Amino acid sequence: MSRLARRMDSETGGFVESGKGRHAVMENPQETPQWLAELRDTALQQCRTAALPDRVAHLWRYSDPNWFVPETAPDKPINRGKKQGALPDWLKPRIGELERSQAPHLALCNGQIVSTYQPPGLLTSGVTLSTLAAGIVTDEALVRAHLGRYVGPSFGKFEALNLATWDTGVLVAVPKNFVSVQPLQLIIATDASRAFSSIRLLIVLAQQSAATVAIELLGDPKASTAQQLNIVLEVAVGAGAALKQIMVQNLSNRTHALLTNRGSVDRDGHLTAILTSFGGEKVKADLGTVLTGKGAETKFVGVAFAQDRQHLDHHTVHQHLAGNTTSDLDFKVVLKGKARSAYTGLIRIEKDAPFCEAYQENRNLLLSKNARADSIPELEIMTDEVRCTHGATVGSIDLNQVFYLMSRGIPNDEAIRLIVAGFLEHTIQIVPDELREQIRELAAQRISDF
Repeated sequence: MSRLARRMDSETGGFVESGKGRHAVMENPQETPQWLAELRDTALQQCRTAALPDRVAHLWRYSDPNWFVPETAPDKPINRGKKQGALPDWLKPRIGELERSQAPHLALCNGQIVSTYQPPGLLTSGVTLSTLAAGIVTDEALVRAHLGRYVGPSFGKFEALNLATWDTGVLVAVPKNFVSVQPLQLIIATDASRAFSSIRLLIVLAQQSAATVAIELLGDPKASTAQQLNIVLEVAVGAGAALKQIMVQNLSNRTHALLTNRGSVDRDGHLTAILTSFGGEKVKADLGTVLTGKGAETKFVGVAFAQDRQHLDHHTVHQHLAGNTTSDLDFKVVLKGKARSAYTGLIRIEKDAPFCEAYQENRNLLLSKNARADSIPELEIMTDEVRCTHGATVGSIDLNQVFYLMSRGIPNDEAIRLIVAGFLEHTIQIVPDELREQIRELAAQRISDF
């Protein structure tokens, strides 16, 4: 029996059975809505009975599920984000930037709010930018309609664990016909003071609305303590709505993180998802979009840069449930040292979804002989009336390009840095101004170590 199964089979339900740790969303456990208590109970039971992912299945071929089994249990109330928390020194510069810019934001560290600001116009517009616990009070009908709908109890053992035990939550909701000019910025920071954290984010755009939501997952760069994170992001894009979702993953190098992201896009909706993945010791990400209405479009753009002995395992899925839908994916990976990347990408077009277009490209650049990249693009097409292409490349830097730059007087190491920067720049250009320089700096720090 697995380590997680043994814990979940204890008489009390193990680490999620206590009154505080299990249902405490408000100040008093008795205030928890009945529907939420039942949803948590369902997820708890599913987690206890479901098996760990099978290593034979190719989605877990490259990562050991036991890396993400919690060593210790969450034992604090879910409403920790309600009060102001302490701001650690390593996080102060980033929070200072946000506060000086007066950007609409919500920043949490270890589940507690450390900074938040919403311009008066945003407050009166009906936009919600709050902790998930607060959202259950102020927007209960909306949260009830969407929480667990896209990543529910039956999604998988780890996802059920998240739904049963989330201890940090964020809600972003944009009302019908509203266009948010400024990006809504979220910071979810952890300093490894807790060995395990369960994080839940919910983004909902009503029909004909538009917004950019930037999420930063940050960890203490000098952390010496191991930590496990279980993160789930659910996204709902209504009919005719447009969302640009940016996620910057820069967790500490002692973190094992499991990230699950599912988006649903309704008729004529648009979802652009941008991921930059730099941190973590072992990271497994399952990222997907379901196109549910005609005319829906999604574009995924990703950059991963791993070094030393980092292990990054990314899976993407674009599922076309409706006809006349479009998906596009461009995922770039740079590896150095003894880092390893695994990528599996699935495009699935259902039988009743003709006239779809889908594109998928994964390119991997190896900067050392000990780095390794595995890439598995997949197509599952149930109808003939489609246009689909996919491809993957793995290789080192083109020495002809290095020679060309050196012939123009550029030293070898600088030539390599320029080539790597150029490899990533097309993707970085898509990122909004507010985060573009930050991502360039993260990439430059890694490129500069030649």
